[in-house]
Amino acid sequence: MIEELVFQEEYFNEEEREGFLIESMMKRAWAAQIVVLREIDRICRRHGIQYFADWGTLLGAARHKGFIPWDDDMDIAMKRRDYKRFLKIAEEELPEGYRLHTAGKAGYPNMFARVVNSSEISFDKERMETFYGCPYVVGIDIFPLDIIPRDEEEEELQAQIMMILWGALKQLREGSEELEATLSKLHEFLNVEIDRSGDVLEQLLVLADRISQLYGEADGDEYTLTEHFFVHRDFRLKKEWYESSVDMAFENILIPVPVGYQEVLDKMYGEWRTFVKNSASHDYPFYKNQKQMVEDYLAAHKNGK
Repeated sequence: MIEELVFQEEYFNEEEREGFLIESMMKRAWAAQIVVLREIDRICRRHGIQYFADWGTLLGAARHKGFIPWDDDMDIAMKRRDYKRFLKIAEEELPEGYRLHTAGKAGYPNMFARVVNSSEISFDKERMETFYGCPYVVGIDIFPLDIIPRDEEEEELQAQIMMILWGALKQLREGSEELEATLSKLHEFLNVEIDRSGDVLEQLLVLADRISQLYGEADGDEYTLTEHFFVHRDFRLKKEWYESSVDMAFENILIPVPVGYQEVLDKMYGEWRTFVKNSASHDYPFYKNQKQMVEDYLAAHKNGK
């Protein structure tokens, strides 16, 4: 359980870790994300929902006892059955102002969910106190763990459908003329008609989400993160690795990690014990654009615009 958070003011000082300089605002953004995680943890504890540190957060816990110095976000995973329960419950139980983004909802472009602390930047006094001086929108990514079917033919069929869907999503984002042919192929496979006059992205994401969760716990012995499996078919995570969780130090909290976390990290990163200095997979820091918006706003008002 994540207890009441206590961050000493010294925590927010600029700091060098593993030869990487972490600015004060990044420390505040880290703390703000832990506040969001505490709310997720509260809901999960109340309703018996299991979650695990995932991706860079899992690696950070195992290797750094906190954030990877050059990382800037937090990831968790849930088995699909817990993920579905969480999404249903969280809409009602997240604090006021929080937002839950899910596949195909209101233009959200991802297949995983995201809980954010707000929909806008704010320097409101109470907001700044709650989130340790971070005015930016921060959040936690939540990835569903889906079952790979034990039956090889079913696995292959599911994979073919998902690859067509991935192709359609890629073509849509690139504005490719090949999209129409791919949508026709989807209709051929699934007898599903994509409404061209509607939000095609939303329809594709919702369809991909449904296909991802076709199989339940009794149908297979391995989990996967769907977006990775159908591109890299060897991304298989044994169910026994997620049979239970153990608490591991992460900054000033304890975070649950899969009991087989070493095997999970081996699958995700290969030789993960060796430090490789790098930034996150997206633009670092994540609040770069938000910071620019604030600077542009202040500059415009300073000039009387």
